[in-house]
Amino acid sequence: MIDQDQARKFWTSWVRREIGGNDMIQEAAVSAAVNELLLGRDNQAAADAARNTARQLAGGVSPHPDPPSQRGRESSGSGRVPDACSSKGHN
Repeated sequence: MIDQDQARKFWTSWVRREIGGNDMIQEAAVSAAVNELLLGRDNQAAADAARNTARQLAGGVSPHPDPPSQRGRESSGSGRVPDACSSKGHN
């Protein structure tokens, strides 16, 4: 089980840095990311949920465009999801 407070702090920082937007968009994106972790999904799923939520609330305009998707390959750049907060291994 993850520490929700720790996860929320991590994702709040990540969303602010990687996605941006106003407070409402950031809070919704953080909640979407944390929810993915609570469902047992990984950080990539959490990041995708945060980005998709922010994109929907911003009317489809992404503040930081995502690089083209390359499934199975690690992308470089600011869109990369760090391993600092994982749903596995935290009590």
